[in-house]
Amino acid sequence: MSLEEASAVVREMQAAHAALTDYRAVLHKQMRYEEDLAPLEKLAIKFKKPFSVYLVWLEGEHQGREVIYVQGANDGNMWVHNGSFPDLTLSLDPETCQSLSGSRHPITEAGIGFIIDTIAADLAKAKKRPLDTVRCWNYGQRQEFGEPARCFELVTPPRKNLGYYAHRAYVCQNRRTGLLNRITVWDHRNLVMEDVGFENIQVNVGLQAKDFDPENPDYNF
Repeated sequence: MSLEEASAVVREMQAAHAALTDYRAVLHKQMRYEEDLAPLEKLAIKFKKPFSVYLVWLEGEHQGREVIYVQGANDGNMWVHNGSFPDLTLSLDPETCQSLSGSRHPITEAGIGFIIDTIAADLAKAKKRPLDTVRCWNYGQRQEFGEPARCFELVTPPRKNLGYYAHRAYVCQNRRTGLLNRITVWDHRNLVMEDVGFENIQVNVGLQAKDFDPENPDYNF
């Protein structure tokens, strides 16, 4: 698979994301923090443009935790309720408390769109710098989270400091929605750093302000 062919798939994902106003999905994630690969976690995610995010942990160590971030609201902070004693809702800076957003990234980088744009940036860099000898492997049609997906792997040379997000990135496009539905990232040591998947993506479901309001009676803030 050529870099241009991979870029065409990513452009399709960007176009699908540009066309939506909101989505909800079940988020599967496994992250490496320092040297340890954390256990797999399952969350529900709601996302509405321009940038409102709601997360609730369905399984894992932090089951019951809820996080809301609305761009431009709450002085730029996110609301966090851990779903356990003490029964408190906290207002926290997303940059200094990024682990509470459920990622190695702050919640300001949450969602499908940021991931797609990150892959696009690596591909654009690789095409401009052929001496980096970045390669792309085509895995064709696969099943990811119970749905048909088109998958490829982007591989950079095993050297540090080339400026790419990942040494290896396994990327899958959901054929139903056109969106990304899985990415697995390895570092230069071939250790998995992130494995993120979106199951049962539902697009343009009509999410409202109440879906991102800690006063919503369906939530536990």
